[in-house]
Amino acid sequence: MQEHELAATAATANPQTCNLTYNIQTSTQYMGDNAATMQIQFSLAGRQLLWATQITQNNESDTTNSDMLFGAVGIKAGSTVSMSLFGSIAVVNFTGSLTDGKGDTTINNTQIAQFTLS
Repeated sequence: MQEHELAATAATANPQTCNLTYNIQTSTQYMGDNAATMQIQFSLAGRQLLWATQITQNNESDTTNSDMLFGAVGIKAGSTVSMSLFGSIAVVNFTGSLTDGKGDTTINNTQIAQFTLS
């Protein structure tokens, strides 16, 4: 199993992190509301914010309009986070291209978080 295929499952609103590449990490937090609001941050090793977004059951995806770079590391334009609801389970996925100084990585519909909705 590769790094970016790992994701935790939680029944609480605790943030979940996922390493997409050696340098790029996500942090997803379920806000515990009726809209199933998820706040997602992409960062350079958890230190430098690259992109922050929010999705809900009424707005289930968001896409970068431009490259989100810090030096040679970042998220390419057109990358998307999306949420799928399966009953009381919300799954957050990422599809897109990342560059981490060691080359580009393409990720297709990979789970970055999963929460049980309250």
